[in-house]
Amino acid sequence: MDITITFESSIQREAVVLQAWEPLGQTWSVRAKPENGRCSFRVTGQVADQRTVSFKYLYPYEHRWEPDDYVRRIPTRRVSSFWTFDFLPRVMVRDPYAETSPDAVTFFLKTRTEFVGGSLFVWKPGTERHLSGEDRAEVRSSDRAERDQPMCSK
Repeated sequence: MDITITFESSIQREAVVLQAWEPLGQTWSVRAKPENGRCSFRVTGQVADQRTVSFKYLYPYEHRWEPDDYVRRIPTRRVSSFWTFDFLPRVMVRDPYAETSPDAVTFFLKTRTEFVGGSLFVWKPGTERHLSGEDRAEVRSSDRAERDQPMCSK
């Protein structure tokens, strides 16, 4: 196994440690300092199947681990580069920045009871402010419960 895992944090961190393990007891602990908000970890070793490798992150300067809800697993043997984000257990097999972002995103809400009264909040990535005016699509689910129409946002 020779894989590279890229991690992007939603907040600024001084360092991140990737702690990985597999069922036969082999472990890896790789420390990285973020560059442009991202850390890159290279993990090498002999394992029968890299899909058995699990991992999570330690934030050493914060003296805390990610919760166990975010333990991740290598999803495939076909690729050797993966992308992850904090507070998201998903492991992506394609670079999320390799393609341009779409001009519009469509949300279809198919519910009548579970999320009535809820809201969809939209913001521009890389900013800390919520969009306003024409750029915002905040639609209460109860407003759309009677119609089967998409709501769009930029």
